[in-house]
Amino acid sequence: MASGTLYACSDNFRTYKIMIAAQYSGAHVKLADFIFGETNKSEDFLKKFPLGKV
Repeated sequence: MASGTLYACSDNFRTYKIMIAAQYSGAHVKLADFIFGETNKSEDFLKKFPLGKV
């Protein structure tokens, strides 16, 4: 079963679409509320995305 973390703003319509699709497919998606300038400079984010962007 798929699982992962979605780095996005929680009130974005694209985020809603992804979360709905994940529920239908049974995937476990954790929503990490993205704050530009803070989240993309965190250690966890930079470990996964070394350039600071997706």
